[in-house]
Amino acid sequence: MGKNNLIIGVDPGTNLGYSIIDLDGNLIELNSSKLLNIADLTLNLIKFGRVAVISTDKANIPSYIKSLARRNGAVIISPEKDMLIEDKRDLIKSFKVTNTHERDALASAFFAYKKLNPLIDKIKRHLKDKEYLFNDVFYLVIKNQISVSEALKQLQPQEIIEEKPRVIQKQEIKQLSTEELLTDNKILNHKNKFYKEKINYLNNKIINLNKKFNSEFLNKRTKQIIEFKNDKIDSLINEITYYQSEMGSLKNEIKSLKQLINNSNDKYLVKKLNTLSKEEVINKLKSLNLENENILFIKDPSIVSDKSLNLLKNLSFILTKKDIKSSKLEIINIKDSLTSETEDYLLIDKDIIKQKIDSKQMIKRILLEYKEERESQFNNHKLP
Repeated sequence: MGKNNLIIGVDPGTNLGYSIIDLDGNLIELNSSKLLNIADLTLNLIKFGRVAVISTDKANIPSYIKSLARRNGAVIISPEKDMLIEDKRDLIKSFKVTNTHERDALASAFFAYKKLNPLIDKIKRHLKDKEYLFNDVFYLVIKNQISVSEALKQLQPQEIIEEKPRVIQKQEIKQLSTEELLTDNKILNHKNKFYKEKINYLNNKIINLNKKFNSEFLNKRTKQIIEFKNDKIDSLINEITYYQSEMGSLKNEIKSLKQLINNSNDKYLVKKLNTLSKEEVINKLKSLNLENENILFIKDPSIVSDKSLNLLKNLSFILTKKDIKSSKLEIINIKDSLTSETEDYLLIDKDIIKQKIDSKQMIKRILLEYKEERESQFNNHKLP
């Protein structure tokens, strides 16, 4: 009996979902994982049987699916058009999934199962008392696109046609002389020696062929293992390259921060945000410890939400290099001021900040005094 054939549904991506079902529609495994490469997925799949079919919910077959099928010698089944969410839900309504990746993978597998079901039933009817050949017949039929009869023919051993014994007619036995008998004996001994040597030669040939077969089989298995390892190594190299890049970025940031700190004697260190949107503030609230800040640099203060202002209760002044006015915010424009910056911090002279704030407060005080004076004049004018 051949290995159990498996139908694999895959939803590729950074978060990859996959499902494994057998040819009776039984769910064997459903899972999702981050950064799962082809080698690791293949090693997990072949534990359960032979990967016969790989299915996707996309009409345009993803490259990951093609590589996975090529690696496992599997047939790909895909829809003519991308599957609709409603159709996916109908296919898997009796199963529980934890995310959309598992949903799409499971729906892909059952789409393929539904498409293959008539063929599965046909093979089972055809085999009758040869059910033990089902897995191999199914695999040959879908893999080589041949008929069930042709698959059976390839699997059945060739019949050996026995020769009918020849009827030897009774003949008169010829009396041989002693010399003739000795000559015949020599001939028979020579033939006997020849056939012994022939048998030894054929036995040695069988031994060598067995060694060659075992060697090729081991080489093939070794090659597969090496390929799996190479894929794993490639994946690890990619991860190492990514983390090295991250380390480089962090080193540059640390270097910039050190420069800021070294130059911060008479400077004011201000934390930076791109906007005052809810997403931006929530994203950096903890990492930059913004709760108690009374001055921030905002790249674009025109984008602001009340939720953000509620989170930044101590915020008194906004520094920016944009020409903008706001009724909600005290904005100080520093576009003409010299600054040093990193991604999250800005360094500016304390005197500049003090002058800008004092100037802002002075203007505000003058306007307030002017307003109070006008109100007083207006009230005095109204008196009889």
